[in-house]
Amino acid sequence: MTHRVLLIACSNRKSNAPGLLPAVERYDGGLYRILRKSLAAGYWDLNNVLILSARYGLIDGKHPLPTYDQKLTERDIPMLRPKVQRDLVDRWEGMGRPQLLVCVSNLYIKLLSGCPALGNATIASNLPIGKMHAKVSEWVRPSVGESKRQGLWD
Repeated sequence: MTHRVLLIACSNRKSNAPGLLPAVERYDGGLYRILRKSLAAGYWDLNNVLILSARYGLIDGKHPLPTYDQKLTERDIPMLRPKVQRDLVDRWEGMGRPQLLVCVSNLYIKLLSGCPALGNATIASNLPIGKMHAKVSEWVRPSVGESKRQGLWD
């Protein structure tokens, strides 16, 4: 099986727990719930998660985050794009050029436009949210037969 990495955007919905939390625990949107379920079941590795954050740029799923509220705006894109793209290429190459699934909003996809790491990526950004959730579920879980035997993905 080809090495795969999930690239998702931060979430407007966040845990209000005090102190620092790993990014996959701080963010609490639907994609994060799917991801945490797969991580807890041992089907996905946290090292295969990259996150685009309006405040922090490209981070991994373990990155410790405080509570914060910052949204990406069109004005932010020209300033953030070069660093985000350099960081993505560096991480992608450092991971052995894995296959990427990109699930970010249309605003966040502008940060990635023209990035060489997206050459053979699967882009799910234009999908309706339900289909995007389904795509992430497929990406981070075992085969359907195995998951049904485990009772994880009803």
